[in-house]
Amino acid sequence: MAKLAQNFAKYMIYARMQAKGVVERPDVIGAIFGQTEGLLGNELDLRDLQQTGRVGRIEVNVKTNKGKAFAEIIIPSSLDASETSLIAASLETMDSTGMPDSQRMADMIKEAVRTWEVGNYNGLACGPDIEMNEEIIVVEGRADVINLLKNGIRNVIAIEGSKIPQPVIDLTRKKTTTAFLDGDRGGDLDLKKLIDVADIDFIARADAGKEVEELTKKEIYKALREKIPLNQLGEKRTAAPAQEEAPEELDEASSKFLTRLLEDLVGTRAAYLVDRDQQIMTKLPLSELSDVINDFAGVYAIAVDGKISQPLVDIAKKRGVAIVAGMGFKERVDAGQVRTFVIEQQEGA
Repeated sequence: MAKLAQNFAKYMIYARMQAKGVVERPDVIGAIFGQTEGLLGNELDLRDLQQTGRVGRIEVNVKTNKGKAFAEIIIPSSLDASETSLIAASLETMDSTGMPDSQRMADMIKEAVRTWEVGNYNGLACGPDIEMNEEIIVVEGRADVINLLKNGIRNVIAIEGSKIPQPVIDLTRKKTTTAFLDGDRGGDLDLKKLIDVADIDFIARADAGKEVEELTKKEIYKALREKIPLNQLGEKRTAAPAQEEAPEELDEASSKFLTRLLEDLVGTRAAYLVDRDQQIMTKLPLSELSDVINDFAGVYAIAVDGKISQPLVDIAKKRGVAIVAGMGFKERVDAGQVRTFVIEQQEGA
């Protein structure tokens, strides 16, 4: 059996074990091999790792006091940080009541290690390869960096704020840069800011309504595969209006119906969800709209006691709602295919 001396190990695993009754050193070693066997697959089998010299001799010191045994365990490792952490975590199964799924456990440990790898580049969250890699990915925030690291992407940096930081601008001028942005209005705003000051080569977007930080591994790699050169994005934007159809016009009966709904809502801080047959599906507090609307299928119109905002219109777009009605506009909105209907709220109403 090959041996790995402690002074030649890259990492050391330290663990403690407590048991009731008298426990000897062979019992502890037997538990380590027996209860971790098959847990991490053939590639990380402790016996095989020892035979190849990638894991060293397991040191166990046992002390007994008042009917309890206390063991200190030391394992030298020449594996990488992720694999060593996985071995260390597997020792916890010695005190577990049930065996976790090996693949799920492996994924959890690797995610934890990759999260630990979040670096700092001039005060900005980044992956460890941000300086050495010739290509970089720019995202909005630290949570996006962590999600990409969890899924094996290490050449990523966050802008972390409303203004594009100078270090990011400088990096984009030296490296091939992909802007990976949320699939909502916030992503649109970040894109405009980046284009104004940075040297962006490619654009990747999360699916509509999703944020980079919540994407799965499959969704991340799909978005990056489908990235487009910046000049093609300009062509898309130019062509898009010609392909869109104008939202349907409201007839007089629909306008009167929506007006009645809005007048009925004044002062309630509530909203109506309405179907295509002008039947009220539910009345709910405005604060619950974004969550509760997902419980209803076939919502045709939303009427609110308040002014129409871009977030409200975005909710309607995401759910396929045709009409949003309110008491005027809170801001200028990009309604797209959503029809907006407003009445001005009178003073004292």
